[in-house]
Amino acid sequence: MHSKEAARNMSELQQQISKSQAQLDRSEGTTKALISACYAGDLERVVALLGDGADPSATDVVGWFPLYQAACGGDSHSEGHAKVIATLIDHGVHPDQRTPNGETALMAAAYRGHAPCVAILVMKGADAKTTASSGPWEGRDCFWIARAGVEQKVIKQEELDVVLAALKLERGAVAPQAPPPPAPVKEPPKEEACAYCGDAANRRCSRCKKVWYCSVLCQQEHYKKGHRSKCWAAKGVKAAPLLKPQKPAPPPPPAAEDDFSALPPTEAAARAGARAAQKVFDKGGSVQTAATEAGRAASLTAMARGLSIVESAEASRNACAAVTGD
Repeated sequence: MHSKEAARNMSELQQQISKSQAQLDRSEGTTKALISACYAGDLERVVALLGDGADPSATDVVGWFPLYQAACGGDSHSEGHAKVIATLIDHGVHPDQRTPNGETALMAAAYRGHAPCVAILVMKGADAKTTASSGPWEGRDCFWIARAGVEQKVIKQEELDVVLAALKLERGAVAPQAPPPPAPVKEPPKEEACAYCGDAANRRCSRCKKVWYCSVLCQQEHYKKGHRSKCWAAKGVKAAPLLKPQKPAPPPPPAAEDDFSALPPTEAAARAGARAAQKVFDKGGSVQTAATEAGRAASLTAMARGLSIVESAEASRNACAAVTGD
């Protein structure tokens, strides 16, 4: 009887241990997710995790906590991380929560030059004069730690000036709302006038980039009447030739060696095929390519000289055979 009761008690104890372990695992997972979201400055994710019951003051196995990681993440302009810090403090996190070394989120932000995070921490009540209890910053306050960031080349001097100004803000004060900057005044676009006729222009001289025209005709007339000297002066040229239409160059005359008009049609076809094959060989072509070109040239020449299709085909075969030796 007693053995059954002892076994039942042992089973209930194991169930309670398993349940407690599962709850602990879920809690650790939620804490890791919250710390990761804080370091990334993901305000939406942070709010969602807090809404699901995540503990904003929880620490991981190393001793880091969400507020500290939010101060470490981002850069000197990370307003998103500052909003995360404000949200955590509004959910009950103490602004001077410490790591095992006695470091605070304000120390981490000051060292890294994250001025927005420094400002919101001070205005939410963080103490800039508190010191670390151990570690590399033992006995040092936030002002010393910020200057150490410059000495160790973590931040620049101009970033240090902003951080020091943020550390000197009134502790627990509300951030003053800066007035919005005035909207920039946009000047209406300037309408260019044609340098020749005065009408609205939509094209510009591509060489000097200084005068505008409404058409190609106005550009040509203005070029003839004096703009060419001014336009080319910037290039170090005193004058330039007038714009004149360029006639296409005539095709080169056929080479004498390719003129077989004085030969009989059959012989002209054979000579044309041989000449085409020679051109292929001169370029390093193969025998097969040369034979193909020879047959084509012979066939075209034969038909051009009035031979029939059958005779042209015979001339093509003869030209190919002359190349291949068949």
